[in-house]
Amino acid sequence: MGTLPIEDKGKEEVKRTNEIKTAIPLLEAIDIEGKDVKVGTLPIEDKGKEEVKRTNEIKTAIPLLEAIDIEGKDVSGDALLTQRELADYLVGTRKAHYYFTVKGNQPGLLEALEFYFRDRGQPHFVEHTPPDHGRIETRKIWTTTELNSYLDFPHVGQAFVIERHRTDKKSGESSLEI
Repeated sequence: MGTLPIEDKGKEEVKRTNEIKTAIPLLEAIDIEGKDVKVGTLPIEDKGKEEVKRTNEIKTAIPLLEAIDIEGKDVSGDALLTQRELADYLVGTRKAHYYFTVKGNQPGLLEALEFYFRDRGQPHFVEHTPPDHGRIETRKIWTTTELNSYLDFPHVGQAFVIERHRTDKKSGESSLEI
C-alpha cells in the first residue's frame, strides 16, 4: 500500500526552439512511499485561460495514472479532482482507493457533509505538531461510515472532516481551517 497524491505543479519552463521558452502547466503524481519519487507528469493544455486549464487538468488525471501501477494504493486529489468519473476509474477499473477534498464544485456532497459534521462532538483523533517552522498546529479529525450509502458519490468508504488550528509563533496570529 502507498499514497499517491495527484497535484497541479504549476508551470515548468521548457525551451522550445532557439531561445524561446514556454511555460507549460503540469499535473504530477508523486509516490510518497518511494521518497517523493516522481512517477508521472503530463502537461496540461491551458490556452491562457484558467477555466480551460482546470477542465483539462481533470481530463489529464486518468491518462497520467494509466502508466502507473496504482492497484491497492491511496490516490489523493484536491477539490478540482473530486469527480465521479475519476472515483469510478480509481476504484472500479484500477482497484485503488481515493481521498478527495470536497468543496464548492460538488455542492450537494458538500452540503450533506457540512450538515452531518455540524455537531461534531469529541474528535476521533487529535494531533499536536511540534512547534517547527514558526508555527504551532493542532489537527482534529472526525470520521464516519454512516454516510457511505447516503452520499451521492461513487465508492465512498468513509467520510471525514479535519479541523486545523494554527498559531504563528512570531506574530501570535491564529487561523482556523475546516
